[in-house]
Amino acid sequence: MKPLANVMLVALPKEMRLRTKIHFGSHIECLYELRSYGIPTKLLQLDLDGNPDQDKMMAYLQRTQDVEAAFYKEYEEALPSQDCIHFPSAKDVVLGRGRPFQSHTGNIRFMEFLESRKSEYDAISSRSDKTSFSTARVQELKDQGVRFLKRDDGTGLFWTQVTNTAARQKIAMSLRNLSRNSARM
Repeated sequence: MKPLANVMLVALPKEMRLRTKIHFGSHIECLYELRSYGIPTKLLQLDLDGNPDQDKMMAYLQRTQDVEAAFYKEYEEALPSQDCIHFPSAKDVVLGRGRPFQSHTGNIRFMEFLESRKSEYDAISSRSDKTSFSTARVQELKDQGVRFLKRDDGTGLFWTQVTNTAARQKIAMSLRNLSRNSARM
């Protein structure tokens, strides 16, 4: 029996093989072996003979259902309205800092879009004209189906659309950064 168990272990991926231990012996010996690894045997849904303990099993299932129900109730209460977005699409621009946001497909496309408009932005000298330029880019992107999203402040479980003002500020900041970075080179 042990050679067969060893062949089965070799067939497992390395990550699983490192965390797998096969025990031979009676049920009581296996329980003692589990205890030696720090696993409390009270958590097992078995009686001392190794048979399923119906009462423990039902109590465990009830506790699990209660925990899940509480989680889903809390999740549903956190949703403010139907405006929540669970997953940004490849078109969406996600607002935030760091690599995960920078490497999002929508943000990469957004930066390519802005790079193609950078020369127009650099040619504008007055602040009010730059604001108008940024506002027009927001509308241009929204006409293409792009949404500007940020994580919900309350739960962080979903994304919400930002205002046009916040989207305009994102565009203006990104254009300034592009101009600043190209001036350094």
